[in-house]
Amino acid sequence: MKTVVLFFSLMLVTSIAFGQKEKQYQIVANNNYIVWVENCDLSDVQKKELKTLLTDKQKALYDNRRTYKKDKAKAKELAPGIKKEYDHKIMELVGADNMVKMNEYFKSQLKPVWDFGSIE
Repeated sequence: MKTVVLFFSLMLVTSIAFGQKEKQYQIVANNNYIVWVENCDLSDVQKKELKTLLTDKQKALYDNRRTYKKDKAKAKELAPGIKKEYDHKIMELVGADNMVKMNEYFKSQLKPVWDFGSIE
């Protein structure tokens, strides 16, 4: 009897732990949000709407990948359209000055391509 109770309590604890796990798209959206807030001058209203937009964008991309799980070419084909749609909304929300700041940030994060030439 003790083993049955122990087994069910262990199952209950593990199901609760896995049920509270944050979705991957939410983690990505939160990380993106932090970068935007650190690099841009945003009001509280803009911050709130930006977080919603970033979460919606990541969820749409996540849903796209899940929907076309077996047809990865189709998912890749649709992803730029989703990104373009949400990027346009983000640009309207934050304004041109903040977009310039973010583009500079993104460019600073690119790794340089080293060309050492051929070894002879």
